[in-house]
Amino acid sequence: MLVVFSDIHLTDESTAINVNPEAFTKILLKEIELWAVKNEAKEIIIVLNGDILDFVRTDYWLKIDRSERPWNGILDKKTAMNNNTDLMEFHYGKLLDEIIKTNSSKAFLSMLNSISRKFGDKIPVKVCYVTGNHDRILNTSPALKEKILGLLSSYESDNVSFANEFTDASQYSVLCRHGHEWDNANYGLELFKYLNSADDFITGFHRDIYKLQ
Repeated sequence: MLVVFSDIHLTDESTAINVNPEAFTKILLKEIELWAVKNEAKEIIIVLNGDILDFVRTDYWLKIDRSERPWNGILDKKTAMNNNTDLMEFHYGKLLDEIIKTNSSKAFLSMLNSISRKFGDKIPVKVCYVTGNHDRILNTSPALKEKILGLLSSYESDNVSFANEFTDASQYSVLCRHGHEWDNANYGLELFKYLNSADDFITGFHRDIYKLQ
């Protein structure tokens, strides 16, 4: 059984309102449990298909020195982010702490952990976090990944993975990517070419571009 979530955009709520927590605990959790039992699922794979956590829609970045913002300082050529990795992990770590304090984030994590607790002893239950453009820091931050693993406390670490896409051609016949490479407003391709003096033959669907947008 394959379950896909995309673009939930859980924020620290400084500039946005999150999804009602009951959407996770009273609706989606029950639906997933119902379909897993009804279809006698042999496994449950939960794909978090990008922008689950939103590190962009916040006023956090406006409260710190300009030089410490992700888009300032010396930009890493592969990510187009501030290349002071220790500083970025510090700020993103603080922001993640604020995001997971919200009731919506607590409810979402509770839903994921409940699925593993209910079915994990009977069938494999796995999570694949596909990064999007609002949570792309997960491409380069081991510390944030470790924090998320800790929040998914009912899962074995081997059952949680991070990727730029989820592919299963044999059983589910799907390719899950966040899809921000379709959005011209990301300017990922143009920025990659500018930073790397790349030629015109690289397209917005190149795997390196995906991490930069």
